[in-house]
Amino acid sequence: KKLGDLFCLLGPDPSENIHIIVRHTNEVLQSFCSFYNRLDDKSTSLRCWSGHNLPENFQMDETPEGYICYEATIKGDSQPVVIPDISKTPYQDSDKQVVLYGLKSYLGYPVRCGGIVIGTV
Repeated sequence: KKLGDLFCLLGPDPSENIHIIVRHTNEVLQSFCSFYNRLDDKSTSLRCWSGHNLPENFQMDETPEGYICYEATIKGDSQPVVIPDISKTPYQDSDKQVVLYGLKSYLGYPVRCGGIVIGTV
């Protein structure tokens, strides 16, 4: 039912659809926050294109190295990534958002365009 509700909200504007999907993902998963990160500038910049319930001082642009969404999901094997306990991974120290916001777990899904992973929700 919730997936059907989501499809009914989508329209012709891709940017607005991204915002709707990110917000809906946050609500369905009842997570702390949700966001869509995408590589910009030839993979040298990781940009948050959309976020829901983001912490007040959330960094919208970062270099991608060390971040879970880049290292595990975008550079990974194009499969969803589930990390139930971040403290048992190198991301505990390398991902600035994990450190800054005290994130405990991660669920990432690769976003493909033309068969290439360009971002993650």
